[in-house]
Amino acid sequence: MAKMEEAERSTRSRQVARLLFILLVLVFPLPGYRVLLDLGFDPVHVEFAALNWYFSDTVVILFLLAVAVWAWHRRPFERDFIPAVAIPLALLALLALFSAVWAVVPPLATYTAVRLIGLWLLYVAIVALRPRPRLVQASLAATLLIQAGVAVLQFVYQHDLGLHFLGELELAPTRNFTSVISAGGRNWLRAYGLTPHPNILGGILATFMLALIPAYLRRRHFAWLLILLLGGSGLIVTFSRSAWLGAAVGGSVFVLGVWRKREWREAYGRILLVPAAAALLFLFVFVVARRDLFMSRLAPANSTVESRSVDERLALTRISLYLLRQYPPLRGMGAGNFSVVVAWLDWDVRKELISQADVTPQPVHNVPLLLTNELGLVGGALWLWLALAPPIIAWRRYRSGQLSLWAWGLTAALLVLAVTDLVDFYSWGWQQGRILRWLCLTLWSSAVRD
Repeated sequence: MAKMEEAERSTRSRQVARLLFILLVLVFPLPGYRVLLDLGFDPVHVEFAALNWYFSDTVVILFLLAVAVWAWHRRPFERDFIPAVAIPLALLALLALFSAVWAVVPPLATYTAVRLIGLWLLYVAIVALRPRPRLVQASLAATLLIQAGVAVLQFVYQHDLGLHFLGELELAPTRNFTSVISAGGRNWLRAYGLTPHPNILGGILATFMLALIPAYLRRRHFAWLLILLLGGSGLIVTFSRSAWLGAAVGGSVFVLGVWRKREWREAYGRILLVPAAAALLFLFVFVVARRDLFMSRLAPANSTVESRSVDERLALTRISLYLLRQYPPLRGMGAGNFSVVVAWLDWDVRKELISQADVTPQPVHNVPLLLTNELGLVGGALWLWLALAPPIIAWRRYRSGQLSLWAWGLTAALLVLAVTDLVDFYSWGWQQGRILRWLCLTLWSSAVRD
C-alpha cells in the first residue's frame, strides 16, 4: 500500500511538472518584469543595469520545485546528461559568480551569476524530467501560433493589439524607441509579438519552426503545415536580418541532412518539398508586394534609420575591442557589466571610437565578443564550445545512424542561435534570449540521449 501511494504521488508530481513545463514555454517570451533594485546607471536601459524579476522567474521556480518533489518520490531518476553540454553550462555559471570578485559593478555580476545558476538547474530538471517529444512539440507549436499570430496582426494594423495584460508593449511607428523600418517616406512598425523586441521574436520563431518540422514530416497533417507557414509569416514581418540568416543556415543544414540520408530521403523527401515550396512562394509574393521594406533592411545605406542602426553596432564593436585591451584578458570586466562600462567611458574616448557620441550604452551585438569582454578568454571559449559541440556530436551520431529526426531538427535550431549570436546579443543579455538558448540546449540533450 505504501509503495502504491508513493507511486501515485510520483505520478501526480510529474504531471504537475509537465504542466508547468508547458506554461514555461508559453510565458518565457513575455517582456513583463518588476524592478527589484535599480542601481541607478542612467542612461543604461534598466534591464541591463538593475536587478529585475520576470514573470517567467515565478514559473521557473515552481517548475524546479515540482521536479524536485517528483525526483524525491521517484528515486532513482534519470540522470542522462551530456557532459559536453552540462559541464560548460555549469562552468559558465561558476565563472560569472567568481567574476563578482573583480567586477566593475559586483552586484550586476552576482545577479547575472544567480540567473545562470538558475538556468543550469532548469537544464538539469528538464533533462531529468525528460518530457515526451509530443508534449514538447505541442508546447512549441502553441507558442509559435500565439507569437506569430500576434506578430502578423501587429504588422497589418501597424500598432499593438491591446493585449497589455499578456505583456504586449505599447507599439506604434511614431512612438520613441520603437523598432521601425523607414521606406516610402514613412515608418513601418516591425512586429514584436508578445516579446521585448522583433529580433528576439525572430529568434524564437526561427528556432521553433525548425524544431517542429520533424513533427510535420512524421505526422503529415495539414495543421502542422499551417503552423509552420504562420510561423514563417511571423518571421518575415519581424524584419530581423539575424533571424532570417539563422533560419536560412539552419534550414539548409536540416534539408541537406534529410536528403543525404537514404531512409529519411525516401520517407520524407517529397513531403519536405511541400513546406519548402510554400515558404519560397509566400516569400516571393511578399517580397514583390513590399520590395521597398525588404530593400530598406537589406540595403541599409539607402535608409537613415538603418544606417543609424548599423553605425551604432559598428561603434559598439569598436568600443568592445578597445575595452578588451583595458581589462585583464583572463578575467574581463565582470558578468553583465558591459553596458555600464560603456556608459562610464571617458567622453574623449567615446568621440575617438564612434562618430556619434550619443550611442546608447548596451551590450555589443556579438555574443562571443561580449562574453570575452565580461568573462575573459575562458568565457569566449565556453561560448565557442557550446556553439560547436552540439552540431559535432549530432553529426557523429547522424553518420552512425543513432540520431532521430527530432534531434536533427533541434540541431538545426541550435545552428540558428549560433548564427544570430554573431550579430546580436539577446541569448546572453536578455532574459528571454537566455531561456531560449538554454531551453534549446536542454531539449537537444534529451533528444540526443533518446
